[in-house]
Amino acid sequence: MEGVPAYQEESILKVISNYFQNLFTSQDGERSDTVKKAIKPYISSETNLALIVMPLKKEIRKVVFSIHADKAQGPDCFSASFFQTNWETVGPNIVLEIKSFFSSTNLQRTINKTHIMLLPKIHSPLKMVDYRPIALCTVF
Repeated sequence: MEGVPAYQEESILKVISNYFQNLFTSQDGERSDTVKKAIKPYISSETNLALIVMPLKKEIRKVVFSIHADKAQGPDCFSASFFQTNWETVGPNIVLEIKSFFSSTNLQRTINKTHIMLLPKIHSPLKMVDYRPIALCTVF
C-alpha cells in the first residue's frame, strides 16, 4: 500500500518489487515508428562483418586487460583484477568460452546474471522514489 511504512523484510521486498515493476513495465501502444526515427544504423556491413570474426587469443586478453582492474565487482565478487592477475590460470577458459560464443552464438545463462542494488538519492530516504537502482553485472 502506498504511503504505509513497511518494516518487515517480506513487506519491504513487496514494496520494492511493486515500485520497480510499475516503473519499468511498458505501456500499451505502438512505438515502432518512433524507434525507427530515433535509431539509425551506424555500423556498416563491412564493420559488422569484422565484429563477428572469431577473435584471436591475444585480442581477448587485450580486452580483459583494458578493463579497469578495480572499478567495480560483479555479484560474483570478482573484479577484472582477479582475471588479470590470474590470467595464466583462468585465461585459457575465458578464451575458450569467448570462442565458443563466436562459433555457437550461445552464452551461458549465468553470463547475464545481474544484481540490483538500491542507492539512496538523499540522506535518510523514506520512500522508494528516494532510491535509484544500479546494476552489478557479472564480469566475464
